[in-house]
Amino acid sequence: MNKSRYENKNEIIENDIKYGRYWNNVLIAAYIINICILIYIFFYVKKFNWLYFILLANAIIFTGIRGIYPVLEGDRKCMHNVVSPFITRSCATIAEISLGILVVLMVLNILKHIQRQNKNKIFKTLENVCYLIISLPVLANMNCWMGVSTNFNLFNVIEESLWAIYAIVLLAIFTISIKNISKRTKKYNIIKNTFIIGIILLILYICYMITIDIPLYFKRYLYYIDDSKVEKINHGLRSMFQCRIITNKYSDWNTEIIWMTSYFTLWMFLLFGIYYVNSKFI
Repeated sequence: MNKSRYENKNEIIENDIKYGRYWNNVLIAAYIINICILIYIFFYVKKFNWLYFILLANAIIFTGIRGIYPVLEGDRKCMHNVVSPFITRSCATIAEISLGILVVLMVLNILKHIQRQNKNKIFKTLENVCYLIISLPVLANMNCWMGVSTNFNLFNVIEESLWAIYAIVLLAIFTISIKNISKRTKKYNIIKNTFIIGIILLILYICYMITIDIPLYFKRYLYYIDDSKVEKINHGLRSMFQCRIITNKYSDWNTEIIWMTSYFTLWMFLLFGIYYVNSKFI
């Protein structure tokens, strides 16, 4: 009887590890697909721009590394003992800043294209607003580093709030632009479709940030993390060079799987769409 229970327990653990590896393999497969697409763009896309490609490659490559080696930086939890939280956080910083800049450049290119055919001053104003928000991804990542290194989640609240502000400003730019653009504008359809898709995605993102992500960190700041777990910045940064927990069990990652899978797969495919739109206005 005891032997049977022991065997069942071992089988459950083995399946738990197996399903964790399956999930990790899905993320690795998505990364390989994205790298193949990136190589195709480098060799075969006619309208090529080095700046946009480097930003795209940064976002794809460094986000993909985080998919191959899943890590929760704040908890110092890793699936593999190969990459530390410090490395994955560094990868995230490069990828997220590259994404933020790439999106703003896409919007700037569209606005400048419209201005060449439409003398409405509103588009010049929107262009100036774009220059103002280009720094927000950098500020957000600075606060993220402070949050994950010290466990003081108020920094994470500020980080997510900055990303929400970034998205809200983009939503306002897209909405105002689509109301003022003339149908006689060249490439009107691609501009309209880009703005409509952008508006839908931004509304979903802003709702998620305001209703789930920001409140989550704020609750952690108020209730879950006591003062004894808050670290000094120098100690916290040093602790990020090692994983406290190493596990490839599905059950240890199941609460993170939905957002991580979306982030490391769908989000990267969206990057190619942004690059494609940019290529139309180079």
